[in-house]
Amino acid sequence: SRFWSAHGHMNVGRRTLETALRIKGGDPLSESRAAALVRAASLALIEGDHGSAAPLLEESLTLSRARGDKKGIARALSGLSVMAQLRGDYETARTTGEEGHRLYVELGGDRGIALSVHNLAYTAQCEGKLDEAMSRYKEVLPLLRKVGDMGHVALTLANLGAVSIRMGDLKSARVALREGLELARSLGSLREAATAADGTAELALHSGDPRRAARLLGSAEKLREEISYPLLPAELQSRQTLMDQIGKEITAEELNSELVTGRGMGFEAAQRLALEILDSPDPSATPNSES
Repeated sequence: SRFWSAHGHMNVGRRTLETALRIKGGDPLSESRAAALVRAASLALIEGDHGSAAPLLEESLTLSRARGDKKGIARALSGLSVMAQLRGDYETARTTGEEGHRLYVELGGDRGIALSVHNLAYTAQCEGKLDEAMSRYKEVLPLLRKVGDMGHVALTLANLGAVSIRMGDLKSARVALREGLELARSLGSLREAATAADGTAELALHSGDPRRAARLLGSAEKLREEISYPLLPAELQSRQTLMDQIGKEITAEELNSELVTGRGMGFEAAQRLALEILDSPDPSATPNSES
């Protein structure tokens, strides 16, 4: 499922898993079925099909509890935490995420611990708890590198960039976003590239470049449509806030023109634009922020 989601083939991967789950035979309480249910649910969540994901995750949790499979329970709880994030229910996201994290720590697997910490970091980011989000992202980055999950490394770097911007640290944001963008490009991870592009657009605005910020937002929006990867509720709110801020700097006609231009750029041209923004000097920087 990580391959399909990273490369924008969520629908194909989801249908393949759902077909396999319908095949009769085998142990209905097996660990492999519980794991496949979570994978299918994850792809459904990415596609925005929350209604289909919920019963898959609940069935996986029920099967894992029946078997006393702590890893399976943790896996299903992590999925339920993500589903709560998608609904904007951050209290549930936090409680299920923390329960899953405790199980992963008890089990001792680096990958499970890393992904559960990342999940909690994103929940904190959605809640606006920026200090906690920053701390957790910094905690999880070396863990993700250790287990070789470079897709989540790219995503963590993009999120670190976004949090740094909102904390007023544009210099650190620029470094994190550039590394995240380059890594996403090298991996061919389109959703991580889109996330890094969104952060770079926000950086462009805060650096006094609203036109290129709007153009990059348009390109990221088009990319998400192409890979069926919609924005999450907190991301939608952040995007609208960013659009409103850009609208205060340029006219509505100019904003629309830049969005249209961005949507027509193509992936490689958009990535070059993002790198140009990240390599540009910050015209609004103070001497202290450049030190």
